Amino acid sequence: MKHTPFGAATRASLLACAALSAISTGHAANGSWSETTTPGLWSTPANWAGGTVADGAGSIGDFSTVDLPDGFFTVSLDTPRTLGSLTFGDTDGVTAGSWLIDNNFDDLNVLTLSGSPVLTVNTLGAGAQAEISAVVAGTENLSKAGPGTLALSGANTYSAGTTLNAGTLAINSATGIGTGALTINGGALANTGFGAVTLTTNNPQTWNSNIVFEGPQNLNLGTGAIATGGVLREITVNVGILTVGGVITAPVGLTKSGAGTLTLGGNNLATLNGPRLAKAGTLTLGGGQANVQNAFGDITGTLTFEGGTVALNGSTGTFNATTWGTFANPVAVAAGQTGTLNCHPRGAITSAISGAGTLNLGIRDTRLDFNCNLASFTGTLNVSSTIAPTFGDLRVNGTSQFATTKLHLGPSVFMAQIFNPPNSGALTTVQNIGELSGDVGCTLSGQPVNGRYVNWSIGSLNTSATFAGTIQNGTGACRIVKVGTGTLTLTGNNTYTGNSAGVAGTQVTAGTLSIGDGGATGSLGNSDAAVSAGATLIFNRDDSSVSAYPGILSGAGNVIKKGAGQVNFNGANTYTAGMVIEGGLIGVNSASSLGTGAVSLTTGNGGVVSTVPGVVDGHSFSVASGVTASFGGATPADSLEVSTPITGAGSLAVGGSGFLVLPGANAYGGTTTIATGALVATNASGSATSTGAVSLSGGTLAGTGTISGVVTATNNSSLKPGTLTPTTSGVGNLTVGALSLAGGTTIITEFADSATYDKVIVTDTNGLSSSASLANPVMVDLRVVNSTAKWTSPGTYTIAQFAGTFSGSPNDLFEVTPASQQAGQTYTFSVSGNLLRLTIAGALPSIWNVNASGNWSIAGNWQNGSPNAIGTTAEFSSAITGPQTVTVDSGRTVGLVKFNNANAYTIGGGSTLTLNQTTGNAEVQVLSGSHIISAPVSLADSLDLNLFNAANSLSMLGAVSGSGGIAKTGPGSLTLGGNSNFTGGVNFANGTLTFSNNSLGTGTLTLNNATLVWAPGNSQDITIGRVVVFGEDPITFTMDDDVTLSSDFGTSGSANLTKDGVGTLVLAGDAS
Repeated sequence: MKHTPFGAATRASLLACAALSAISTGHAANGSWSETTTPGLWSTPANWAGGTVADGAGSIGDFSTVDLPDGFFTVSLDTPRTLGSLTFGDTDGVTAGSWLIDNNFDDLNVLTLSGSPVLTVNTLGAGAQAEISAVVAGTENLSKAGPGTLALSGANTYSAGTTLNAGTLAINSATGIGTGALTINGGALANTGFGAVTLTTNNPQTWNSNIVFEGPQNLNLGTGAIATGGVLREITVNVGILTVGGVITAPVGLTKSGAGTLTLGGNNLATLNGPRLAKAGTLTLGGGQANVQNAFGDITGTLTFEGGTVALNGSTGTFNATTWGTFANPVAVAAGQTGTLNCHPRGAITSAISGAGTLNLGIRDTRLDFNCNLASFTGTLNVSSTIAPTFGDLRVNGTSQFATTKLHLGPSVFMAQIFNPPNSGALTTVQNIGELSGDVGCTLSGQPVNGRYVNWSIGSLNTSATFAGTIQNGTGACRIVKVGTGTLTLTGNNTYTGNSAGVAGTQVTAGTLSIGDGGATGSLGNSDAAVSAGATLIFNRDDSSVSAYPGILSGAGNVIKKGAGQVNFNGANTYTAGMVIEGGLIGVNSASSLGTGAVSLTTGNGGVVSTVPGVVDGHSFSVASGVTASFGGATPADSLEVSTPITGAGSLAVGGSGFLVLPGANAYGGTTTIATGALVATNASGSATSTGAVSLSGGTLAGTGTISGVVTATNNSSLKPGTLTPTTSGVGNLTVGALSLAGGTTIITEFADSATYDKVIVTDTNGLSSSASLANPVMVDLRVVNSTAKWTSPGTYTIAQFAGTFSGSPNDLFEVTPASQQAGQTYTFSVSGNLLRLTIAGALPSIWNVNASGNWSIAGNWQNGSPNAIGTTAEFSSAITGPQTVTVDSGRTVGLVKFNNANAYTIGGGSTLTLNQTTGNAEVQVLSGSHIISAPVSLADSLDLNLFNAANSLSMLGAVSGSGGIAKTGPGSLTLGGNSNFTGGVNFANGTLTFSNNSLGTGTLTLNNATLVWAPGNSQDITIGRVVVFGEDPITFTMDDDVTLSSDFGTSGSANLTKDGVGTLVLAGDAS
């Protein structure tokens, strides 16, 4: 609009004078505009047909007889004009030409309407309009006619009202329709200006027809009251936002259509009645009312959805507990229809909701109290947070609201039960949900009151759904009760408990509850679970991690394990219908972990592993055809014993890296695979692995039982005849039907003595064979029973007994492991009859052979003569039955001293015992008992001192000399008591080292996981003249006398140092 600014008072008086002048002068003359080449002035006769200028009360200005060019064609009022009516048009609608009547930059050039003015806009080109930006004045009603668009964009002052009969009326300014009433008999409203418009004239309105708003800019009709003529009106907002701020009198309701937004801002509580229908777009409630109910009207009219959205925006101000909005109208969503209710930050909904369609409920921020009656709603309620990822809070304040509803929670929705029964009533609220589903990131919570429970009873619609959110306790706990014949799948990280005296936190009363859907997530929380007869609980995860169920499973229903993942049952379960395993592993920690019924492995490759040592499981296991069932210990420290025979047509494998013990005659029809862990056969009859083939391909086959099938052992696998547990081993015979040994296989043979040791017995004729070679032989490891000590006693031993013949050269096919060979000995394999034999030859050990004390030099005291040479062995074992002394009566030399008797040997005398091995270090072994060497010792080599058990000890009380050092391993204890000067130092690991003054010799003292004890009367400073090194594990210094350490020690080791004993320890140096 072209104008020159004036002060408000001056401008108003000038406009009034102009209007009076225009009314009182001249006579009426109709005119028809004819100029289309250039814009022109109204007063120029040449612009009008026949030179007649339209002017005067009741006259008609006709602008419809020309062909407009593209764009706006401007006609400028150069003086005030009075007219009766205007007609606009375009003889050629192909070009989009628009009319503009402006004031030629002079606010006094006012267009005054008189008589019965009608502004008709005939058809114009696409998107074209007739716009009047000059001020329209007068006291007559303006009627809009014709199919085209009339835009009023001036500061209009006409006062008798505006009537829209046809076409489009574009209200492009805050006073565009003057001060009078707006009557709509047809046509459409629009705002074709450059921004949103809010009417400031509060025009009363009468809607005698449906309302259409075409936008494209937003329009606020102000706060004038609206009458609808007692007829249900449909308001169609095709584009933008139409705001109706006045009170609407509509006794029979409203319908919202179109893709745009209709905002109701008046207090319509007493005047807007009847049904409300949301067909499309958005109906926003609030816009200034503190309670959205005021804007929506009375609470009895039903809100029906056929696809639209209703936004319960409430007040634009701050909400608090007394002013939040409550929406109570009935809501209807018919089958096949979708509706949306978007709520304000804090409010309440108490509506009765009906229908079978889909209702989307958008919540945001603080909370929405939901206490609706959904008894007649059989559709879907989708709850979403409109401010995700911030949580929207839905508080359910009632009971049994969703029994016929499919309830879905979207991401960032928090839903909690807040209704509590009276304190005098029960402590549990039951909330029925027909079907529950939810997205990742949503939460279903418990009661807000400590000691109260909510039972989420889910599934009454007998349908299936997945809930991927989290179920958790509130201040009070929640329970999950699965009802109905469908399946509820939980894939979230649930933490709820819900247990109370005699009541499980999870109850599967019908249908199926599935924990996981075959993916990597899903948990049952920390609740006990009761499964009723006919119902099913499924664990179904397929991930590499291990999940755990800590609760107790009870009931007569079905429990099924699916998916490749492992779930650990950690409770003392009592369920009775048995266990079906269709895939993956179940970890057990007791005989009751799998309930009381039989266990069936029906499809896939599942199994059972123990998660602790020593589980003995007496369940009846059956393995279906085509299934490979895994049993064993989860880690090398765990073991599972299946004490009842395994049946079925399937196969068996060792699962986990621990131990599977088979004490019975099993009857499964398939094969057995040992690729990891150990299978220990302890059966007294039948075959531990039934009659099928056994593939040993990386694990260990052990035991004293019988295996009737063919055992094929490949590289990196082991056979250990005799007993085997995670912590102990023993000697015995393992019987197999046939045995095929590949190169790289190891046979572990343990010896209790020369007559009692492990053997493999092969019963099938020609059943022992080997595909090994000289380059890749079968290895045989020789050990003292239940220890890591080498078996070194010379002799010929039977490694395997077989039927028929053995093909190949045993000495080319078998080899003793280097780790168990003794320097100076030879090992020869041979076949004698039906025996595979090993001969250990070389320097025979000299074994003390009298149950008495005696001199070392007397040959008769020894089996194999008195030892006295480099590399020889002096063995002190089972000959004595009480403490005895062997006197070194002249200088003697040996490479190995071995003690193996609970009774104490003392190696005494004044002559020197020299320790010197042929190759490698000299060695003293203490296999059992506590023993003493009080004779002087000379270390020609360094000494490896091995005390195999914690109860073993050795006291070296004589002086120790020589260039070697002492390296002690094993958990036993060592005492050094002589005045020693050996120079190789002491390397002491594990156990206790007790020393007297000057008994440590010289050289480095290395300690790791050790206790160093100063003997009584000893206060030696161990840091003078030597380096003291700490390892990584804890060190203890124990003393009863005062000790000062004057120099640095520890050399940057990370071990902790503990001081013990009554003496005082002074650290004068740097403990680094």
